[in-house]
Amino acid sequence: MGGVGTPPANRGQVRFMAIKSEVDQERGMLSVRLEPEIEGRLADLAAKTGRTKSYYVREAIIQFLEDMEDRYVAIERLEHPSKRWSLDDLERDLDVDRGDR
Repeated sequence: MGGVGTPPANRGQVRFMAIKSEVDQERGMLSVRLEPEIEGRLADLAAKTGRTKSYYVREAIIQFLEDMEDRYVAIERLEHPSKRWSLDDLERDLDVDRGDR
């Protein structure tokens, strides 16, 4: 299913681990190179929880993408502000009667 490899030591490169996931044709495949410490932490977490390393990598990427997308939406809105409405304005425009006021 997945393989782990290291680059040849004779090239003078920093040693790293590469995690490779093979998945069905409907999903993409991505290889991620990790330092041994990070790969070890990931492997330990997967072993402790019974989940796969791919699961945690996928979850981390999803969370990162959501955070970055939110950040860029916020930046866009700050750079190009548009009209904003208060809750009172919306209720008044929609003729909503809130009995608690």
